[in-house]
Amino acid sequence: MFSRLFIISNSLLIRIFQNKIKLEARIKEFAFELGFDAFGITNTDPIQNVDVLESKIQSRSFTGMDWMRKTFEVRINPRKLMPAANSIIILAASYYIDDKFSEQSLCENKLSFARYALFTDYHKVLKERLTKLEDFIRKISPEQVWTKSFVDTSPVMERAIAHRAGIGFYGKNSNIIIPNSGNWNFLCGVLTSLALKSENKPLPSYCGKCTRCIDICPTGALSGPYNLDLQKCIAFLTIENKGPIPEIYRSKIGNRLFGCDACLAVCPWNRFSRAGAIMSEHVRKDILKLKPAEIASMNESQFDCVFGSTPISRCGLAGLLRNLCVVLGNSKNADNIPILKKLAQNN
Repeated sequence: MFSRLFIISNSLLIRIFQNKIKLEARIKEFAFELGFDAFGITNTDPIQNVDVLESKIQSRSFTGMDWMRKTFEVRINPRKLMPAANSIIILAASYYIDDKFSEQSLCENKLSFARYALFTDYHKVLKERLTKLEDFIRKISPEQVWTKSFVDTSPVMERAIAHRAGIGFYGKNSNIIIPNSGNWNFLCGVLTSLALKSENKPLPSYCGKCTRCIDICPTGALSGPYNLDLQKCIAFLTIENKGPIPEIYRSKIGNRLFGCDACLAVCPWNRFSRAGAIMSEHVRKDILKLKPAEIASMNESQFDCVFGSTPISRCGLAGLLRNLCVVLGNSKNADNIPILKKLAQNN
């Protein structure tokens, strides 16, 4: 009798285990069907090795990004965002665009935009796919399940989670490099109450002796491996910064109207980059056709019409016009003087 019960209970445990494996495999398969380019699972344990980040926040290195300080405790502990969470599904969506759109030759008008900005707002695009994934998880789950999706507007440390889940490693530019797709990737994911099994371990760094990202940084914001001074970063100066751009950095900005891809573009791992199925449907090539004079003459309504559905809306019209003044000044082209005079009169 005892042996029969043992066999039955053992068989039941085996079936439960097999179902759980199938569940993870089915979630992964559906995520790829949705168009995501990388998939990983990890636990919801607190993020480790955050001492450097915490010290930077306390030293006000994140001035202008107060939300980092306010949400720090939640960021390092996923369960504070979702107490019922037992697992995190982390996903990547490539935003690679053909190299003809690279920073060095973005458009005839010599205005450079960070690549990620040349799409319909990725938050909305990815959120729609994540919602479908959440619905699928609830549909196939053998138990009641709770989920919470996130892109990069939620207090989640996506890069740390992606590293822990084993889908990529930290580049010396502090971005996550995915071995089969480089570093042109959006990260997003789903917190879930399901206790899913992780199939990968964190990857070691495969940067070797390469320092291309450090060497090319225009302002010296990357002073060493993994050491980014946010207050010097052109991405911060042209997007998150709400005040004037410090004069010492203006010439370094060059023709960068919004953001900077310098440390991303030189990464050798980008030789494996390819256009992603999700974001390739949402490229905004019309942005590259804009002339400086057109941008300079925009009012708030026109700005919202052109950029409202893109990441460029983040800096606002005032921020974009500020950046335009710097870019036109750097051009040393006398033809731009009337535009600069008009901007000075109107702003």
